[in-house]
Amino acid sequence: MSGRNPGAGLLALRLVLGWLFLWQGLGKLIGPPFPGDGLGVLAESMSNLFPMLGTMGGQALAVGMMLLQTLGGLMLIAGWQTAIVTSLLIIQLLVGIARIRFDVGLFHEIGWEKDLIEATALLALLLGGPGVFSLDGRSRPAGAA
Repeated sequence: MSGRNPGAGLLALRLVLGWLFLWQGLGKLIGPPFPGDGLGVLAESMSNLFPMLGTMGGQALAVGMMLLQTLGGLMLIAGWQTAIVTSLLIIQLLVGIARIRFDVGLFHEIGWEKDLIEATALLALLLGGPGVFSLDGRSRPAGAA
């Protein structure tokens, strides 16, 4: 045995990323004890950040972000629809970097280094696939890539 098990490596990557996004999504929904201030504060922040959307648009954006991270985290853990959810999460992270964090700088207390690491890990998962220990991997016909 060569000591390499790509299926287990992809499982570990999916579990950690899924747990991180689930936790972040719950913070956006509930707030403490999860990392975040809850949906009301996030909606207000989105309305201020994107004033052209108005209050209702900011609320819708906040709900969308919370749902993407919460459900996306669960989907990553299960390895279900992995290509779709990783793509959406990468887009969310890149928009957040460009719109919110880029001017702060890469290495700063609220910089974008964590977002860059998460986006890169998601890209590796998108390119490498979910692995055999996933719902996606189980649903593929034998011999399919």
